[in-house]
Amino acid sequence: MSRMPWLKSLDVGIEHMDREHRELFVLMGELTALVDGGPLPRATALAVDFQALVRRHFQFEEDLMQRHAYPGMAVHVGKHRDMQRQVDALVKALTPPFDPGAADDLLAVLERVYFRTVLNEDMEMACFILSHGQD
Repeated sequence: MSRMPWLKSLDVGIEHMDREHRELFVLMGELTALVDGGPLPRATALAVDFQALVRRHFQFEEDLMQRHAYPGMAVHVGKHRDMQRQVDALVKALTPPFDPGAADDLLAVLERVYFRTVLNEDMEMACFILSHGQD
């Protein structure tokens, strides 16, 4: 993941969300590189930063969906909670005693979830919000 550049086609059209998506993408790439051979204490610190950004990002999206009465909010929030559990498990795997194998598996899951689910869901949600007048 760390070698793949951000693609403009992944932008959803809401600048705050796009900026955070790019940050999450970069952090996931850095985490992957560290888990694959970097110092694990650095990976732990980065995973904690990633966890905090995920929480802030999800809260922003959930507030936005609430303000706009997004009809797919319950499903979207459910996917947020699933991803948050994966991120929390990643932080745990990168906390002594380290489990880099589990961390690597969790990063693979997060990457799939990120691209196949969350970004697709975010694109649908952003289209709805943009078509109903973004704040």
